[in-house]
Amino acid sequence: MHNCAKPVVTAINGSAVGVGITMTLPASIRVVSKDAKIGFVFGRRGFNMEACSSFYLPRLIGAGPALHLITTGAVYPADSPLLRNLFSEVVEPGQVSHPRTRIYWTGQSPEDAHLLESKIFFDLFSGKDSREGMESFMQKRAPRFTGTMEKDAPSAYPV
Repeated sequence: MHNCAKPVVTAINGSAVGVGITMTLPASIRVVSKDAKIGFVFGRRGFNMEACSSFYLPRLIGAGPALHLITTGAVYPADSPLLRNLFSEVVEPGQVSHPRTRIYWTGQSPEDAHLLESKIFFDLFSGKDSREGMESFMQKRAPRFTGTMEKDAPSAYPV
């Protein structure tokens, strides 16, 4: 994962303890269900850290929290403050594979991505916030955007 040229997204939809969590550390983006339990339990089992977790964990969450997780071997809920910087997103149970989280990777070709971007760009370009953005730039002032995703989302935006 570390040397992969493309972003790697992992989705944790249940408990991830030991290698279940360490194997996700090299990923670019980690999405986790709020009800997941996370544990680096090596010390409680008489094992040492594995899967390069001694390299990744302190760099992701800091040396202090990493040392705490490793030395206590406790299991924590995904939204624990100790795990704050470990996950890109903590989502509601059952939403890990929700289309909103799949926006990170669609598995489509560059051409498909370009077509989608073009459709979204066209919709946004013809909207009121686009006009406001251009006018505010020309008038050298901060923009006053009023659009919302609920009512002004581009028609091609992945939901």
